[in-house]
Amino acid sequence: MLHIVIIVTLLSVRHAKSSYLILAPKQVQPGVNFDISVTVLNASSDVTVKAKLVTTINSSFISQTSGTFNRESTNQLSLHVPDSLEQAGKLIIRGTGGLSFTEETYISYHDPKGNMIKQWRNVSHDSGVYAGSMVMTDNPVLVLPKFEVTVHLPSFILTNTPQVHGIVEAKYSYGKPVSGNVEIEANLRYSYNSWNYQGSKAIIRLHNITIGSDGKARFVIPMATIRPSFGISTGQYLVVTANVTETLTDITFSGSEEVTFSYQTKKILFLSTTKTTFKPGLPYKIDAQLTKIDGTPITTYAQGILQIIVFSKEPIPSTTPQYYYGPTVHTYNLNDIRLNVSTAGIISELIHIPDNATKIQIKISFDNIAEHTEVTKYYSPSNSFIQLNVKSKEIMTGDKAEFSIQSTRPLSSVVVQVSIRFNQSKAKPGDNVTISVAADPKSYMYMLVADESSSYLREGNDITKEQVS
Repeated sequence: MLHIVIIVTLLSVRHAKSSYLILAPKQVQPGVNFDISVTVLNASSDVTVKAKLVTTINSSFISQTSGTFNRESTNQLSLHVPDSLEQAGKLIIRGTGGLSFTEETYISYHDPKGNMIKQWRNVSHDSGVYAGSMVMTDNPVLVLPKFEVTVHLPSFILTNTPQVHGIVEAKYSYGKPVSGNVEIEANLRYSYNSWNYQGSKAIIRLHNITIGSDGKARFVIPMATIRPSFGISTGQYLVVTANVTETLTDITFSGSEEVTFSYQTKKILFLSTTKTTFKPGLPYKIDAQLTKIDGTPITTYAQGILQIIVFSKEPIPSTTPQYYYGPTVHTYNLNDIRLNVSTAGIISELIHIPDNATKIQIKISFDNIAEHTEVTKYYSPSNSFIQLNVKSKEIMTGDKAEFSIQSTRPLSSVVVQVSIRFNQSKAKPGDNVTISVAADPKSYMYMLVADESSSYLREGNDITKEQVS
């Protein structure tokens, strides 16, 4: 059996000499009496109030009750509501005797969770009676008005593309597609960082697009409508807002999405493993990645060029003290390196930095895109450098670690001493644990202590070997 809830409006009316107030609950459950509060504020004599529930089709009788109310008194009418309702209803309340009035309100059907099933708005007929119907079965499919609107756009838009294709998708909370129409509004949002200013400009409106049986509506925005609005701003985004109106209940929900414009299809990113300092005379590793502009992998192999500009300071041959003039800065290029990149897009090159380098500029180019970065010399009071690399993989507690050592000066021996001790081998949650660390002066120590079980739940801001190597 279908159980529905009836939504009834609040009735309140006042007249100059005669006045009354009628209050009704917001929701009514079939099979449960519906109590109506009637207050006669001012009347010439007793007032008889009748409340009747009828169908909207031919005003067929459903339920009725009545009562007599004194002046300046408040009482209740209890209207019986049947266990099942097969048609939409209308509540009629009439007052006679010392005060005359008639109030009517149409009823919209909802399920017990408050979801609207059907609603009649602004109905009229020459005869004064509106005839309509609503099909209801013993096992109806309730149409829930709560649905989500999602706008799907490309991950980026090339400025030379002819059209922007998008999809509006509307689904109920239980996954079924929505039937209705969609109105689409596209705006160009832009910003000027130097002035800390942001603005928006309307581009186009698309009206009355029908949603398909799959809950999706496809749309196209011509780039010819967008290009005239391009300016010199530092950031430009296309913002698309979709307003979906459900056919059954006339309820409207909205969703929006934004996408950036790009003049290129790819981008180059220097990875965090590319260090910001180098040691002259020792190898330096450059790690970068070539991806699509949205960060996804490229689909074809690519060829590029890696270029290195070296800056060095050379003393000036002169009898004048050098601190007066300062050394001369020279620049020269290392040999270009040809890059062959697979679809993974990873670029990893090991270059040798000259002994006299004080700064280097790195440029990676692919077709008509390029990315630059600048790296400075690592500080050393003695101007000598040592580089230690771990050769062993997956080192565990108790394992022997193998290292490779490179130096700009001859070394007789290298001693690395590091020790870590815990004051106890086992601990319970909430216990205090003391960690003792010992190393040579001016050493850097990085530690990560965590419950092993937490690693199965979620990755956090953990220290990785790539960050400290």
